[in-house]
Formats: sequence, C-alpha cells, structure tokens
Amino acid sequence: MEEELRLTPIEYIQVGNLHRKTLGIVPSTSGRTEKIIIGDRDGVVTCFGSKKQQAVVLFRTLGGPPIHRLSVFGDRTFVAAGTEVRGYSKKGKNFFTMSTYMTEDIQTMCVDHEHLHIAGDYLYTHLVDAKPAHSYMAADVIRDMVLISLPTNRGSKRARKKDLQPVLACGDRSIRVLEGSDVAVYMDLPEPPECMCTFANKYTSILGQVLVGTSSGSILLVELGIDGHDIPWIYNPSDVIASVTALTTAPITDTKASDVVVGRSDGTVEVYTFGSDNTSYDSTVPPIPVFTTSVNSAITSLCCGYVHHRTFPEEDFFGCDCVLLRKLHILCLHFEIQLGSHHFHECEPMQQIVVATYSGHIIGFSTDPDLTSQSNKLLAHSSNRDKIDALQVEIEELQRELASPMTYQSTIPALPDVDVLCRANVPLDLLDVQPSTAIASFTSTHEDGSSVLATYRCQSGTTALDVRLRSIEGQHGSLNVYIIPQTSPKVAHRTTLLIKALGLHERWHQPVDPSMKGSGLLRSDNLSTIAIVKDIISSAATSRNIQIDIHEDIDPKSCSLVLTRLAPKIEKQLELIRKVELITALKELEVQEGGRDALRKDHQDILAHSSELLEEHESNPCQLERLFGIITDLFIDKCRAMGVNGKAYLPALTSILHNFDYNALTNFFDQSIGE
Repeated sequence: MEEELRLTPIEYIQVGNLHRKTLGIVPSTSGRTEKIIIGDRDGVVTCFGSKKQQAVVLFRTLGGPPIHRLSVFGDRTFVAAGTEVRGYSKKGKNFFTMSTYMTEDIQTMCVDHEHLHIAGDYLYTHLVDAKPAHSYMAADVIRDMVLISLPTNRGSKRARKKDLQPVLACGDRSIRVLEGSDVAVYMDLPEPPECMCTFANKYTSILGQVLVGTSSGSILLVELGIDGHDIPWIYNPSDVIASVTALTTAPITDTKASDVVVGRSDGTVEVYTFGSDNTSYDSTVPPIPVFTTSVNSAITSLCCGYVHHRTFPEEDFFGCDCVLLRKLHILCLHFEIQLGSHHFHECEPMQQIVVATYSGHIIGFSTDPDLTSQSNKLLAHSSNRDKIDALQVEIEELQRELASPMTYQSTIPALPDVDVLCRANVPLDLLDVQPSTAIASFTSTHEDGSSVLATYRCQSGTTALDVRLRSIEGQHGSLNVYIIPQTSPKVAHRTTLLIKALGLHERWHQPVDPSMKGSGLLRSDNLSTIAIVKDIISSAATSRNIQIDIHEDIDPKSCSLVLTRLAPKIEKQLELIRKVELITALKELEVQEGGRDALRKDHQDILAHSSELLEEHESNPCQLERLFGIITDLFIDKCRAMGVNGKAYLPALTSILHNFDYNALTNFFDQSIGE
C-alpha cells in the first residue's frame, strides 16, 4: 500500500502575469533560508524571502519588456527580455546587461559559468564571454532547453566533455543534443515535448538523463549518450489530459532520493517518488504518485528549495521524526541502529515546493503542518479573475489537441455570462460536441471577409466549453477566438490560432545533411500533399521576391497507392450508409412479423446493432463526401503535374465515385488523362 505525502499550501505573493520558467531559487551559502525570485510579463524582477509565513520583499526592479525566461546560476540571476539578457546580484544590483541582436525574442535560456545558451522560436545561439561562438537553426519550434553532461556511452557515470551541452526539445517530437553548431544526438519522441529538466540521481550517478513532459500529459525518462539513446520508462496518467508545463526533481519525500514534481496546464501539482526506502529505490521504472492537488490556474514554473526553516525537523516519509533520529545517532555513535527494515541516518530538512501560476500567484507547499492558517488558502477559489487569466493558456492548447484525424478539439474553461466568439478567414466546420449547454449561432460568410463567424453563449453552471473544428487541407489562415465577459465596461481577450495548410498531416523529421543547406527535400506518398507544399513555398517566395527552383519527381504508382489505402475506408462508409438506410424498413418488418425470426441473419445483426450504427453515422455524416473530395483533389493535382486541365474529366470521375468501383477508378486515373 503506497504511502501518502501531506503538504500544506502557503500563499506568498502575487506579481504580474508570467511566462514559463520565470521562477527561481537563490541559494544561501550561510545556512539561512533561500530566497525566491520571479520575473513577470511587466518586466519586473521581484525577490523575496519567507519570514513567519509572510513574504518579505528584498528588492523589486522597474518594469520593462516582458520577461520570457529566468535562470539562476550561483547567487546570481539572469533574465531574458526581448533580445536582451540582464544579470542581477542577490541584493538586486544590475551588474550585467547585454543585447544579443537576435532576430527573434529569446524564449529559452541556460547559464553555465561564462557560457550563455539562448534560443528563440527556431534559432539557438551559444555565447562564450558574451561573444557568439555557435548557432543552430532548428527545424521546428524549440519548446525547451536544458544543459547536460553527455557521456560517451549511454548510462555511463563519466562525462565525455568538461563543458555542458545543450539539449533542445522541438515541436516535431524530437530531442537534439548539440555539439557546437552540429547535432551530436538526435532522438524521436513518442509525443510532442513541452518541458524538460535534468534528472540527477544520487543512487546511480548516471549522466545524460533527462525528464520530459509532453503536451498529452505523459512523463518520460530519456537516457542520452554519443553511442545512442533510450527511454527507460513512460508514465501515462489514465485520468489526466492536461499538458505538463513545469517539471523538476528534488528530495521531497526522502533526503537521499530525487522525487519528481510536476505542474500542469490545468493547475494540478503532483509529486512522484521512485521507492519507499533506500533498498527499493529504482529510477528505471515509472514513479509512484504520492501527492496531488490543484490551484485551478495554469502552472508556469515550479522550483524546490529551503525557503522556510533549514532547521525545521521535516517529518520523515516513513513517520519517523528526524530530531529523534539525530539523538539516536549521537547516542549510539559508531553503532548501526536498525529498526525493522529501516536504517537510521542523520537527516537533513527536505526541500519545499514553490509554484508560480499564469496569473502571477506564488504558492508554496511544505510538510510542516503548523503552517496552516485561515489566511493561507489557495487563491484558486478567491475570485473569477484567476479563471479568466488562465483562458489564454488553455486556449493555446487548441493548437496541439486533435480530437480525431479529421478534427481539432479544445476545451475552453468558461464562466457563466461569458460569450465566446470565433472568427476565421478560411472555411471551417464547427461541429457540435455533446453534451453542451452553450447556445451557439453560426454565420457562414460575413461582409468583413470572414469565412466563419460563430458565437457561443455560456449558460449558468457552465465550467468548460468544448469546440471541435474541421479544416480543409490546403487552405490556411487564422482563427481568432474572443472571450467576452458580460461586465461593464466591456472588455475582451483575443487569442489567435493558426490554421495550417497541412494541419491534419503528421510530419517526420530526420537530421539535416549539412551538405543540403539552402535546399530542402520533401517526400510524401500523396501527390496532393506535395502540391500544397509547392503552392505555399512558391507564394511565400514570390511575396518576398526570392528566386527558387522547384523540381518534382512523381512516381506513376503513387496515385494507385493512395487509392488503395482509401478504398477500404470508402467501402466501409458505403456499407454503413446502406445499413442505416435499412434500419427503418427492418424495424417495420419486425413489428409486422412479430419478431426478428423471419428476417435473414445479416438483417438481424443490423437491428441488433442499430443504435451503434446510427451513432457512428451521426458522428461523421459527411465522411464519405470528404473521402470523395480527397480523391477529386488528387486527380486535379495529377492533371496539373502533367500540364492538363482536369476539370473536363470531373463529371466522369463523379459518376465513378457515386457508383464506386475500385478497378474502374484506378483505370480512370491511369488512362483518362491525355486521351
């Protein structure tokens, strides 16, 4: 039976809204409590300590550009705002300011002695003594970055180089370990990464281990080395769908063990441990959850440190008071004391957890039960403002969540008396999600150029709004979502979701050959995919006045391959429609004959599964037409590639599709063009 960890929440302070990883712990070399430092979107850096459960501000800087990243090295703190990096001492003195002259704002940053590693959305730069040394352009958005000691052999305890090497987590479901300007290790991940942290294990001292949190809520351990990589374990919470937004390791349940602390986009804070004692500690298997709570506001950062009392006798995870253990240790001196299967050892106070939310609330968790007071309650239930502030983070998840291969889906936290307005400049299908109490109104076109205009009015008691979208491949644009509370004065919050031309496709990357810089090679089984990419690249090059050369190599068998894959799906939909059309007539026969015994066996099966058949058809009533549309686009793209106007052949193609015959369809693709 797994043991439960008890943590007491402590409300510290509130600052401005926060980006991810803008919270840090300033260590103390004198044995005193450590300080908490935070940088907000107003550009303000605030440092405070905890005294008698109250936050005591040590210094606060003036405002400026939004702070996107904060990194603590020793007793010095570095913040990234725009393209500038600033350094502050533990007393608040601005001792370092540098403009990096990057072409994009800094999103991630790591500091190691004279080495400064920074990255924007795509560009990574390594500076040594404030001078550029290396750079790398990532193939997809850089989600996070950490520094590790990379061993030559995976699982080794000896580092290959003295300097730490950067690890980039990218949106194309990959991890890249850089050495200079080159990729030393490339690894595909099963899910898109959101955040990372290094995993320091005192029991094994293995180097190159990284914990990764994903957009689907999973946590996985990655082992990296020059000779290869591996994933020892993946933890998939069965009842959690919120993405992991913050991740760290610290001794929370045992002074010699590294536990995992997780923060999620829905405000959940979790603690996982790898074992109940020294002998059973094993980090090669998934950890065990021992603590879960929620602050109902998206977690942007979390850290662990000694922010209360270093001398507080935190209760041992197995129920033993550390002060008692110390006394026994002193009395027995050189004798080993053993009680049952637990060895006594001199304990150090365990670290406390500090989390930061999107709305700027700084909250701590400690094992000290005496810290509970009426004034120290989580701000999750204090006001509706927290929920409104969290909308931006939650709506941004719309970009990552796919409800099915043909739709996008997002869950938007909502409040009563709130309107949600969706406006898109490309055609979209806004699908009904059951059950839903929101009142929806739709407009297909609008005078201002909008292709879609929809309004959802949340009713009393509504806490979330599910929206499903279906886009058309090849058409790209944007969807603006406006959150409009019914307050006075009128205000609104807007966020923009980019509708990608290939938003329903999956992309697989491999390391780029250095000899191919300045060029790109794209492969796909579907000719329509290549045609869409070609049109977009040509349009972008024309708008920027860039001359490019595009060469196509089309396999004549590629269309037949796509048709072979689509044929079973079409036949399944045709069979489903046939069965649905028979249900009403079969039910009438059942009533007239007084039962199903007079019906054929296949007709009895249709009646037995009539509810499932109707539900499947109603969930995707236009599925067959979409499949026909894919084939029609494929035929038009093949004609374009051959320099033929394919519109004249469309009536014959439509007739073949509605009287579907696979052999006739493939013959039409092979023979009709050019005749």
